Amino acid sequence: MRLKLEFDERFLERASDPGQLDAIVEHARRQVAVARTLYAQDPTGHNPGILGRELGRLGDALRVGDDPEAESVLTEVLGLWTAVGKDRPAFLVRLKLADVAERTGDPAGAAELLDALVALIESEPEQYGMYRDFALHARGTFHLRSGNNARAREDLAAALRLRRELGRGRLVQATREALDSLPIATEKTES
Repeated sequence: MRLKLEFDERFLERASDPGQLDAIVEHARRQVAVARTLYAQDPTGHNPGILGRELGRLGDALRVGDDPEAESVLTEVLGLWTAVGKDRPAFLVRLKLADVAERTGDPAGAAELLDALVALIESEPEQYGMYRDFALHARGTFHLRSGNNARAREDLAAALRLRRELGRGRLVQATREALDSLPIATEKTES
């Protein structure tokens, strides 16, 4: 059972089929239970990765359903990925935790985390550069929702350029829609 996502009118990710979300969460909980058992029997080999993937799926489903448990599940998977040295999956979890921070009423925490992730991409482009468009889109839509239109426009325009260059069709459309929702910028001219 796979979680399919779309963006809502505020450019937050939501389940494409909200009616299936409960079933997806329950399925993910069962998968996590099995993965925990395997990991408890042998915390080496593939078992940390299996547990991390299943926790990530559960955390993602809880996140898009605005479930308060999302933060603890995603924090757990972040700890697991960090412990086993999986920096890229840990980066993606931090991106999701920024979303959870905003959804749970901590916009300052979300902004701080998004800024840190973009800075990390800039300081280590070989490691994290592949996520630049995702981080810029996330930060841009955060600023859009916060009313910081200038920052939103800057990040979304940069994300759109990258997504076009990379040929990410569906993602190009999502970023274009977010950018198009911004009020038209007016230039101030000196008289």
